[in-house]
Parts: sequence; structure tokens; C-alpha cells
Amino acid sequence: MYDPAKSAPRDNTAAAPSPDAEGAAANTPVSSSANYASDEGELVYLALSSLDFDSDNVRKRGGGNVDELKALIASQGLLQNLIVSPQLTKRGKGAGKDTGKFGVIAGGRRLRALRALAAEGKIAKDEQVLCRIVSRERATITSASENSGREPMVGADTISAFAAMVREGKGVEDLAVAFGISAVTVQRRLKLANASPKLFDLYAGGQMALDQLMALCVIDDHARQEAIWEGAPEYQRHAGQLRRMALGEAVNAGSDRMALFVGLDAYIAAGGQITRDLFAEDDQGYCNDPALLAKLAEQKLGTERKRLLSEGLPWVEVVDEFDHRARQDYVQAPTSQRKATKAEQKALKEAQKALAIAEKAMSDYENAEEEEDDEGSRYATLDQAIDDARAQVEELLGNLRVVADDVRPLCGVVLAIERDGTLGVYGALVRKADAKKATSAAKRGEGSGEAGTGAEAQDQGQEESGSGLSDALQRRLSAQKTIAVQVELARHQQVALAVLANTLMSELALSGNGFLGSNITARSRANELKLADPSIESSKAWAQLATMVATVEAQLPEGEDGLLTWLIAQPLDVLVQILALCTALTVYNGTSVMRHGAGNVIPGAIGLDMADYWSATGETYFKSVPKTLIAEALAEVDPEAAKKIDKLKKGEAVALAEATMKDTRWLPGPLRRG
Repeated sequence: MYDPAKSAPRDNTAAAPSPDAEGAAANTPVSSSANYASDEGELVYLALSSLDFDSDNVRKRGGGNVDELKALIASQGLLQNLIVSPQLTKRGKGAGKDTGKFGVIAGGRRLRALRALAAEGKIAKDEQVLCRIVSRERATITSASENSGREPMVGADTISAFAAMVREGKGVEDLAVAFGISAVTVQRRLKLANASPKLFDLYAGGQMALDQLMALCVIDDHARQEAIWEGAPEYQRHAGQLRRMALGEAVNAGSDRMALFVGLDAYIAAGGQITRDLFAEDDQGYCNDPALLAKLAEQKLGTERKRLLSEGLPWVEVVDEFDHRARQDYVQAPTSQRKATKAEQKALKEAQKALAIAEKAMSDYENAEEEEDDEGSRYATLDQAIDDARAQVEELLGNLRVVADDVRPLCGVVLAIERDGTLGVYGALVRKADAKKATSAAKRGEGSGEAGTGAEAQDQGQEESGSGLSDALQRRLSAQKTIAVQVELARHQQVALAVLANTLMSELALSGNGFLGSNITARSRANELKLADPSIESSKAWAQLATMVATVEAQLPEGEDGLLTWLIAQPLDVLVQILALCTALTVYNGTSVMRHGAGNVIPGAIGLDMADYWSATGETYFKSVPKTLIAEALAEVDPEAAKKIDKLKKGEAVALAEATMKDTRWLPGPLRRG
């Protein structure tokens, strides 16, 4: 509780009141300026109710928050007197007369804190407050002098002071109450005080920033703190890097997917150690033993694997993360699409229409000029509408798909840990090595032909439900993959000849067991590719193919009449080279990007990796997809970056994605293998 007896005058122009006559006057309460008449600068006690803010106080801004100051006064008393001046009337015939009030010309924040304490009933409204009184003539200059030349207490001294008070026996909670701050704030200051003395001196001397010292204090080992600081080059001494070096291999228990999957309780029960970071706003600790986490995760996944196998699944495999690289080892099991009932057909048509409307609304919104959006609420509403409509379509289509009985022995499940720490179960998968067997088995089970293959059902789902990619973007991606296939096919001459033979046999009906058409005809596809993607001439694959064509053209004779004669005269390897190039130039797959038939065989046969020819940038991909797909793409490479997308405008999201994806070789679904 505030006690005037604890208050003392500020030692700047006068000493504390003495018990003589002058001191007695100083300790005599004065009710108002009307009955005050004493020497300039005298210290007196004035009733709080007689004090008011004064226009001559030169400090006009700031000082609104007095919570900490209020707590200090409540626990320690008013340690610094106010400076006041008698308030006079300013207008009318009575201008210049005493109002009976004192204006505070220095100590406005203290007055606010005292009034707040009185309003809370912690002190009396007429509480006696120690003040120094100056004349109106000196009010402004005194206020300016009192507020000038002051230097706030440096952070290092504050930290050291708290450590000294604890050594004197003060408790953390006591200090928190006394200074009006949280117990965590007190603990943080004590943590900093416990830093390496050598590093603390650097901080105190301005050679180290506070956030750098905080980062190093995540560990208590002084020698290691110093070694990290001294061993880090100047450009690596930012707080984030210092914290990472201090933590070593430790992982964030609140965000690491494996830590979330295992759970802190299980990790600690197994003997795992936790490092706490007092300076983190939401500190869930760091797991110091990633190897133990991995072991526990493996055990948990193994238990689930045994359970699924006991239910009769042919195989269950466990992967660390089912990202785009892991997915390349599997294909979705071929499915048959049963005939939908009339009710299902109607529901699917309505859901597809709702999705198309939602995507059109989002496209209009993103392409419109900048407009006010209440914290992104309009975007969020449109985005949610797309998610809901897409989920409905996918659910309806999924209900129509069935795996043929002959395919089931090849189907299995992949278990993985998702980025949010949940268990990912990916079912109805076929190992890539068994893909041909699965396709053959699916054909045997097609029966009447009313049901389509799994690939056809998947294509239908993408085309009808919307994959999130516009038709224009799908055409551009198709063109990019086609031109890359052409380049690689020209280089893989044996595959090119096989594709040509397959097509000729198809046309001549020489195969009695069916054939896989590769959609090649004896004409160049260059114009179609340019129509699909106007920027394709600037692509890497286009340039390489142009070089190949130029090399062959340079060898050809002038005039068409002598071409056959020239060809007959060429050695076999030259003819094969030309034939492979010509075959490659005719390959084209429209918007169907090699999805089935020979188109699905060719990329695998030539070892196509589209990351060698294409990369995701704003122009090639991110500007053409909604933010939901940008976030999904980022989540495969940098989950932390993906979390930021919702709060960004489209242009900012594109820039972040472009920077994050650079040199990662990430590919969207249509360009991936398989």
C-alpha cells in the first residue's frame, strides 16, 4: 500500500525536509493553492484531489500506460516528488486569480498512476502527495529542465538489479508484484543475468544485441555460449542462427512433425530431455534427442503396420514422409468406376456446378483491381467455398470407384507422418514395379465395358471436379512436358523406334492383342505447342530441340529431289538418329499430359525428369493457381513458409513461393513421374 511516509523528495535542487521550522512547513499538508504562500521551491504535502494536469507541462505525448509505475508506487511508495505550480484563471475579468488547484508541470505519469490507485480504492482520494512548488513564471522552464537531460536505465543495469534483488532474498513473484510485471518477465531477466559474464559485458557495452544474448541463453553452459559466439562469423550472428547453433540437433516440440506424432509425454517417459526457451512466446520446449524421437516414431508406426497387416492387407510400408519423391515409387491402384444411379448423377452434376461457380468467383476476385477486404474475410469465404465444393465432388466420385477383385492382391497401404504430426494412411496403392500387372488385372475385370479403368476415372475426377489448375495452365504444363518428352525421345533412339513401330503396327492392325496408341502423326507439333503455351519458345527444351533440328538440317542436301538419294547413302546410325528426331517431333498429347497408354510408358522408358527442364516460378505456375495450391506446394518443401500464405496477398504469396521453391526441383502433379 502506498504510504506518504515512504516518499522522499527528489535530490536535484533541495535536500529532504529537516525537523526545523522550514522542515515543519514542508511536512504540513496544504489543502489548496489559495492558502499557500511560501518560498519558491519548497517541498510540501498536497492533497491528491488538489492536483491536476497542467498545460505548461512540456511533455505532451506518451506516458499513457502506467500499469508498471502504478505497481511500483503501490509497493514502494512515491519515490520521486511531483513539481507543481498554482493554477490561475485564464479568461474573463477574473483572469489571473488563484483557482485553488495545483497544476503538475513535471510528473504527469505519476499523477495518472496515483489517480488510478485512488480509483481502485488502494489510496485515499485526498492522499497526501509530496510536491515541490514553483511559481507560474518559472513553470515552463522548470518543466523543460526536469524533462531534459534524463537518460533511461540501460537494459544491462535493469537485469543486474533484478539478479541482485534475488540474491538479497526477494522472490520472483514478489518482484513481479512490486514492479507490475509478469513472473515470466522476471524469470527472463534472471536468465539473462545468468549468461556468460564475458557475453553479458559485451551486451552491456553495446557490442551484442539483446536478441542475440537471449538466443544464446537458451542453454546454460557458459563455455558453449562463448564458443558459439566466437566461432560464428559476423554474418551468422543473427539471433535465429545463434539459437539454432545453441540447440544443435534439438527439434521444436511444438512444430516438429515427429515430436508431435510421438508426443511429449511419451518422449519424456522414454528418458528424453527437454530444453526450455523462456524467451519464446509459446514455448513447448525442444527435444534434445532426435534419435530417440525417431525410434519412438518407428515403434508407433510399426504397431499400426502390424494392425493393418492383421486385417488382411497384402502389404503395408512405412516411409518417413510421403512427399513427392516418395510418391514416385507408387501408383494409385487402377479402379473401375461403377455406373452411377440417377440420384448420384444428379448430385454429382450439382456439386460440379457449385465448384465451377466457386472457382469462377475466386478467379474474378483475384483478377480484380485492389479493393478493401476486411482482413481477408472475402478471400477466406471464397476459398472455403472452393474447398467445400471440391470435397463434395471428390466424395461423390470416390463413392463410384471400386478396385477390381483381381487388383486387390497387389494393393497396399503406405504409412507416413504428416507435417501436423498426425498419422497419414495412404491406401489403394500399387508398387510401381507391379503397375503393369495391376493394369492387366484391371482390364480382365472390366467386364461389360460400362466401367472405366482407374486412370480414366481419375482423369474424369480431375476434369469434372477441377484439380485446382485452370484449363489454360494444364495446357501450358502439357506443352512443357511434351517438348521435354520430344527432346529425350530424340536422344533415346531405341525407344523412339519402338514408339514409331507401335504406331505403324497400330495403323496396319498387325497386333492382335491390342496396342497402346502414342498419338503421333507425320507432322510437326510446334504450332500446337506454341498455341498451348505462348512462352514455350523460351524454354530450355525448345532450345535443345531446335539445336538438334539445326544439326540435322545442316547435313541435308539442297532441294527435295535429292533427299531420298542422300538418305539411302547414309550409314544406319545417321538414319536412326534422323528417324528418332522425326518421331520425337510428332509426339503430342494435348491436355492429357501422357496420362495413360503409351503416353504413360514413354516418360518412364526415357527416364524423364521434368525438373531438368521446368521449374516453378510466378510466371510458370504460382500466378495461375489459387493460394490454397500455393500453400500445398510450399508445405511439401517448407511447412513453415506454407503457414504464412493465408495472411498474404496473392502477389506476396507468389513472391514467397518463388523464393522458397528456387532450386528445390519441386514439380506439380501433372509433371511428376508416373
